[in-house]
Amino acid sequence: MVLVALLISATANADLSMTAQPLLGVDSASQGWTSYAVRIESTEPAPVKGRVVLRSESLKGALVSEASVTLLPGAPVLVRLPALAQEAWSIQAELLDAQGRRRAGQSLITRSQEDLLLVDLHSPSRLVAVLRGVKVPTLYQDKAHRGSSARTLLVGSSWIDPITGDPILPQRASEWGMATAVLAPSGLLARLGGPEQEALAGYVLGGGTLAVVVERPEDLRQGFLPTLAGGPLREVGTAEYLKRFPSELPQEKSKKGRETVTPTKEVAEALKAYSGGNTRPSDLGTSAPYGLGELHLLPFDPSKAPEVEDPWVQARLIELVRHAWDRHAFVAMPLGVLPDRGGREAIRKQLDPNESGRWSILVAVMLLLFYAVGAGPVNFFLASRAGKPLRALLLLPLLSAAAFFAVVGLALVTKGVQGEARRFGLIEAAGGMSRGTIRRFRGFFTPMAQQVVVGASSEQGLPVLLGNEVGATTTLQVDRGVVELRNVPILPWQTLVISEEDIVPLQGGVALVPEQGDVRITNRLGRDLRGLVVQVPSRGLYHLPTLADGATVLASSGELLTSLGVSHTMAGLLPVHLLSAAVFKSAVEKDSRGLESAWRALENASGRAVDWWPEGQPVLLAQIDGGEGVKYDQGLKVIRDRTLLRVVGYGGEP
Repeated sequence: MVLVALLISATANADLSMTAQPLLGVDSASQGWTSYAVRIESTEPAPVKGRVVLRSESLKGALVSEASVTLLPGAPVLVRLPALAQEAWSIQAELLDAQGRRRAGQSLITRSQEDLLLVDLHSPSRLVAVLRGVKVPTLYQDKAHRGSSARTLLVGSSWIDPITGDPILPQRASEWGMATAVLAPSGLLARLGGPEQEALAGYVLGGGTLAVVVERPEDLRQGFLPTLAGGPLREVGTAEYLKRFPSELPQEKSKKGRETVTPTKEVAEALKAYSGGNTRPSDLGTSAPYGLGELHLLPFDPSKAPEVEDPWVQARLIELVRHAWDRHAFVAMPLGVLPDRGGREAIRKQLDPNESGRWSILVAVMLLLFYAVGAGPVNFFLASRAGKPLRALLLLPLLSAAAFFAVVGLALVTKGVQGEARRFGLIEAAGGMSRGTIRRFRGFFTPMAQQVVVGASSEQGLPVLLGNEVGATTTLQVDRGVVELRNVPILPWQTLVISEEDIVPLQGGVALVPEQGDVRITNRLGRDLRGLVVQVPSRGLYHLPTLADGATVLASSGELLTSLGVSHTMAGLLPVHLLSAAVFKSAVEKDSRGLESAWRALENASGRAVDWWPEGQPVLLAQIDGGEGVKYDQGLKVIRDRTLLRVVGYGGEP
């Protein structure tokens, strides 16, 4: 079911109509990115030019997402717009004409992010009535969630394009961020292409969960599905191991309290198993990792009877959502969620040139003290001693001018006159993967006050102003896949920080391969790695100063930092391991100055309980030499580009 707007305002012209609906089927989350489809139709005799606007209002100002449209008589126009709902009390959708007059409008609500969301791409979705409102007992409890670990399950169903009959889907991975898991038929995935396919793949790559109902044998052999699974797939008969697999029903679905069920005979005989690629049998069917996320080939079809009515099938879907949510603990910077407000100051310090120029304040104070002493007591004493007391008055303007130019010159030396840009980010990827997700922070420092335009780094990029001031309004302009952040205010000698989520290529990636209780690391990034910290399961953390591009090495050949493991805490009922940067501080600081503080800044910015060192998995932390290799950003020279890398899990060729 799609939740539509609560209030539609009166239009200024009855010949124009507009409807806005969330692409994931539910009203927007209160933290991070989401996406809306806006459908406009005109019956006016002449073409109408205007803008479609989504306005997110909060105490920290507003972010306006907009796109230009041209309406022809009787020809509906569909516009997809990302929206930032962070701490917003409402989102307003409007249609403005070329003169800026409001021609149509709609008010949308926001909700708490504490709910879980299963997005069902079947049309129509039969799971809305079956699973909506069920309490899911999750293990993982992030920092933002308080109270009971049980969360309410929502089921979203996308808006259907009346022309193609297919769901209207997000075009950027971050817009999928509020989805806990996605359920899709294989036929739909086979028809996906362009930015929709890239966005869904990026969602899984960044830690998302995609469950697929296989409709046709050809979908297993070619197209999107075998790409995610790591190779061609095939059906291999009945999933015998699931026929008697028990599942516990939630209390809302049971009349006996806690109740354990197994599949009915009819459902059990139809359970399917698959093999090929990177798949393996699992309690959810046939599963395969893709990046930091997971792909599940379901053994049943929950879009039709008798499966959708079977209590065991319903319990398995609830377990799918619970498992998907608990896996969020392993991702430091999840897609669709902005950095924690409490950690943003640490990010700004990584990008602010003023932080490295604080010595100039002490020098300026000393210059002013010398001036005060020299132009005052010393100057008049020397003039009086020479018998020319008026000479002190003649020298005073010269000394004042000298002090003034000395302080101004010092400021020019430390701050410059042309401005600069700095970049700082974290790439997260799985072992051997050729792509990863990045949380990129871009800092701009200029000598004059102005409003700037900041373009996205790629078609998947979504930039947003970090640390927006009260009352400030910025505009996210979307035009044919190109996204620009406009009306961004920047003050003289103050660092403007932009946060951006994106998907980045990693060439051959970094392979982490098990070898006799050790981990063999192979660098195929095309760039050297520096300040490596590697977790070898059951052995501890090791440090390696560098690893050249194309080189391979055993983790144990480095310095053993600790064999006792790192500090851990409880995130709900799930134990998570803290970054524990103090363990490797002295080692990595020799490799790159400030590297340990950079890792701590990212830990603070996550604002969540993150399992930085998942038990039983190899983990690599490192700095990529040269960063992303960007020389200029928005016309400003990039002075420093520090890009950190986190690789989790076995994968790749040795």
